[in-house]
Amino acid sequence: MKICLSAAKKDEKTVLNQTFGRCNYFFIFDTENDSYEFYENPGVTSNHGAGIAASNFVVEKGVKKVITGNLGPNAINILLDNEIECYKGEELTLMENIKELQNGKLTMLKNATKKGH
Repeated sequence: MKICLSAAKKDEKTVLNQTFGRCNYFFIFDTENDSYEFYENPGVTSNHGAGIAASNFVVEKGVKKVITGNLGPNAINILLDNEIECYKGEELTLMENIKELQNGKLTMLKNATKKGH
């Protein structure tokens, strides 16, 4: 299963970025083989619809769970419509957030945490 986290830097020891649509990178961790990869977020350079571009990218990558700080209404609707579970991450490293998710300690998001623009 693939888990996507928002990241400011290409470093698995970096703290979770609290912004989804405009984070610099997505850290996608594959639980089946304990591997990961960083991807540039296409939403970071969007003039409009950063959350839409970011969400569509995550859907295309086959992600099943997202851990981030805040999600706008367009972003969360796209993710939920594609059966991707969304979680409110903690101000911990990316790998620590994955462990928190696996231990059932993160809060699932069902609604936007931030207003759209």
